[in-house]
Amino acid sequence: MLNVRRGHCDLLRPSFDPGKFERWLKQRAAAGSLSCALTRHALVFALLLAWAPAFGAGQNEYDDCMQHADQDLTIAGCTRIIDDIGESNRNRRIAYDSRGTAWHAKGDNDRAIADYTEAIKLNPKDALAYDNRGTAWRDKGDLDRALADYNVSIKLNPNSASAYNNRGNIRRERGDFQRALRDYAEAIGLDPKFALVYSNRALIWHAGGDSGRAIADCTEAIGLDPNTTACYRIRGYAYFEGGDFAAAAEDLRRANSSGDDAEAMLWRFLALGHLGQDGATELGANAPWLRTRDWPYAVIVFYLDRSTLEAMRSAVTNKAQLCEAEFYGGEWHLVRGNWRDARAGLQAAAGICAKASKEYVAAVVELKRLKP
Repeated sequence: MLNVRRGHCDLLRPSFDPGKFERWLKQRAAAGSLSCALTRHALVFALLLAWAPAFGAGQNEYDDCMQHADQDLTIAGCTRIIDDIGESNRNRRIAYDSRGTAWHAKGDNDRAIADYTEAIKLNPKDALAYDNRGTAWRDKGDLDRALADYNVSIKLNPNSASAYNNRGNIRRERGDFQRALRDYAEAIGLDPKFALVYSNRALIWHAGGDSGRAIADCTEAIGLDPNTTACYRIRGYAYFEGGDFAAAAEDLRRANSSGDDAEAMLWRFLALGHLGQDGATELGANAPWLRTRDWPYAVIVFYLDRSTLEAMRSAVTNKAQLCEAEFYGGEWHLVRGNWRDARAGLQAAAGICAKASKEYVAAVVELKRLKP
């Protein structure tokens, strides 16, 4: 019927009693096994197939609605189900949820929110729809509504590792680290193989200057999912701050697997510099692949000796960039042995940067290591 394994989802054509399947589905939800997005879609797809013969839409509509490789095809298939007056509210609710996921993947948060809202109207106890809508609100920048939706999702399904992880993200972004840590701990307790939670928790350890715990959580996440690119970046920063520049350089290389991560390029350049190696050739080869010439591209140009420190600083447009400019300037002096100028730049960064930023954490550590 349906074979679901952690980290892998297989769907076989169902041939079963719909009532029995619905009871099984509720049991899986209660057990917290819906945290994997692919698993959730597989379950929804199976539910649609179970009821499909009884209603007006053809099999193609169900197949299109529940595949997510082609978002436009998903939207078209789900729309036909939603518009079919012969459909049950159950199937229309699932179609709204699936179409909302497709809109969200396309970056259209407003339409995603509208579809998730319709799904909730059809089933006010749809914990997954609240979880999904919360993420769309978060991506839209409305953290209050996102938090409210995650709270409802957890109340409806207290075994949802996904909702706890997502609520933890909101609390982390607001600087409410202690409650965020509790949410991440709940998520890990419900699903110890949920790699993304370890990655998110590592951000808090790193922001607090606890490089050891950040490295441990990222190592766990990467062991569970080697494609957790964000953790290569976080662990690379943590290794850098711990003075293990060789490990930092390797992780930052992996973090830039897409070839379009300007910050990973810059920090790898600095890690190589601390090792006495020239990273300019690699940085110069990677820079043309960047999709944007926005900040911190001015830093790359400066590091490649194509502009001056003053020109790099003149490209700054906000306080966060000013923090980075002072840090990158201080590091540039540091790897060249200019201790006095390095100290001045790093002290400026420590005074300007937000306390949870990687630049602040690194500047404070570098100042402690810096020669008198």
